[in-house]
Amino acid sequence: KKRLNIIPIASHSNFRKVQNNNRNLSDEFAKEILKRGGIIGINFVCSMVGNSSRELIKHIEHAIYLKLKDNICFGADFFDDLDFPKNQEPFFFDDVQNAESYPYILDFLSNHFDKSLLEKLSNKNALQFFRKQKVIE
Repeated sequence: KKRLNIIPIASHSNFRKVQNNNRNLSDEFAKEILKRGGIIGINFVCSMVGNSSRELIKHIEHAIYLKLKDNICFGADFFDDLDFPKNQEPFFFDDVQNAESYPYILDFLSNHFDKSLLEKLSNKNALQFFRKQKVIE
């Protein structure tokens, strides 16, 4: 409303149309992030992904549908479970527990997406975003 000139980052967000979770982005928010040149970090938290880690595919497909293929990256949120009560439902899926899971994640995603998109998702989009912000050279 105040017309702030900001470039947003939704560092740990998926899409509400795919998994109805209040922390997931509505299409309206995602489109505004695109419009402002921001970035969205796809995370691996069970409640935000869906019934299995394979549903990451649906979130990425939805990002592509919204024309966000240059505005998404991994935003795993692997550290957020450190204070999570251990007697509750799992925070992460068994096959996606920590940063050691990236080769597995990229392998199963490679059956659905081309190498170019996987490179953007795994590193290129984030690097480009942070270079534009002059966070890294």
